[in-house]
Amino acid sequence: MTKLLKNEVFGLRCTKCIDIIYSHHRHDMRFCKCGLIAIDGGRDYTRITGELENMEHIVINTETNNFYVREN
Repeated sequence: MTKLLKNEVFGLRCTKCIDIIYSHHRHDMRFCKCGLIAIDGGRDYTRITGELENMEHIVINTETNNFYVREN
C-alpha cells in the first residue's frame, strides 16, 4: 500500500472521458463527467464504483494538482 503524504489523496481517472475525480471528505461521492465511475470517502475510507477497465487509480497532490498513476 502506498503511504500518502499530508497533502495527497487517492483519486480516479476515467479512461473514457479522461476526467479526474477525488472525494474531498467523508460521504462526498463524486462521479466523472460521463458517469461511468465514482469515488467516495475522502481520507476516511475509499469506495469506488464502476468497471475496473474504465478507471486508473491515481494519487493527487491537493496543493499542486499534480498526480501520478498508482501501480496496483
